Amino acid sequence: MLPFYALEGETVYVMPNAERSFYTDMKYGLRFFTYVSEELPQICQSLFNIASEPENTAIIGVSMGGYGALKCAASNPGKYSMCGAIAPACLFLKQDIEALLPSEREEEIEKKYGQSILKDLIHAFGEELEINENNDIISLFEKNREGLSSTVFYTACGKQDPYRKDNLRFCDLADKLGIIYNYEEWDGGHEIPFFNQALKKAIERFHL
Repeated sequence: MLPFYALEGETVYVMPNAERSFYTDMKYGLRFFTYVSEELPQICQSLFNIASEPENTAIIGVSMGGYGALKCAASNPGKYSMCGAIAPACLFLKQDIEALLPSEREEEIEKKYGQSILKDLIHAFGEELEINENNDIISLFEKNREGLSSTVFYTACGKQDPYRKDNLRFCDLADKLGIIYNYEEWDGGHEIPFFNQALKKAIERFHL
């Protein structure tokens, strides 16, 4: 629904394709994090002459894109004044993986995240699934919490979404860190109808 929502306001929306990269510079693949967080903003500012000040810049994503939006904001404190994460997935990915023995990983990862995720993880992080602090949202929030004080976060998750528990846990973490982290939930699953409702709310919340 974004093209419809974008008819109102004076906001330019840019929608990059980061495939299933976990918004990282992949072990076996492309440097998607560098592309989204550094190269693409420069290209857009050059081509379209759009405002680049933090107060005029938001980053919003859905599902893995929500994970990516949080990662970009937490990695670049002060760059975005607004960050929207709609049903962000894999918030505790590093903790989940480190809690498992190598022999358990394939079965448990597939059980929680789905069958295709294991291959995605290997492409992004390598066979050993080594996720360092620069790719871990929890570590980034803890490390950069002071710099994130100027960013307003809006997140939403459906009550029937399988990632709801992780989202509630992450809200508690953000609250303890003193980060302005607004969270809403209502009936809905990890599905497009909920995503559209939440996207509209994020656009309204940020006055876009």
